Amino acid sequence: MSKTISGVVVNADDFGYSDSVNRAITQCLKNNLISQTTVMVNMPGFAQACQLSKEHGFENQVGLHLNLSEGEPLTDRIKSLPMFCDNDGRFNGAFRRSRRFTFFMSSAEKKAVKEEVEAQMKQYIGAGFMMMHMDSHHHTHTIPSILAVVIPLAKENGFRSMRISRNV
Repeated sequence: MSKTISGVVVNADDFGYSDSVNRAITQCLKNNLISQTTVMVNMPGFAQACQLSKEHGFENQVGLHLNLSEGEPLTDRIKSLPMFCDNDGRFNGAFRRSRRFTFFMSSAEKKAVKEEVEAQMKQYIGAGFMMMHMDSHHHTHTIPSILAVVIPLAKENGFRSMRISRNV
């Protein structure tokens, strides 16, 4: 169970993004300035984030920060879709600027998103995190076409809570 500050959960996104982000979040958790964090499993600092959370005893305060807009995907299918990735196979965030994509994904896009989301969930679970909370980078899981893919996968993989709106 995460700690709350005056009844409010204070979450720091982007754990796993980089060394500096990881160290800042670790300091904030150690000093009780935040309640929890969410980790990006596809970013270069993920292994370090896992190590820091175990070393400092806050692994039960780490949720998943689903990421479909930055870094390198964990799966191959999504890399070939220009709506998600550039020519180098790195996320480009283009889908966030598409009106069509808000409510509709092609079957190829849906399949690729499903594979990537599930791979990120498995990576999180495989690292031993058990908080089973999720949100997403740039709130992409709140886009209706993405949310339709995420909800069944979250249920299947045992996630118990999800931030369902953008920041207030």
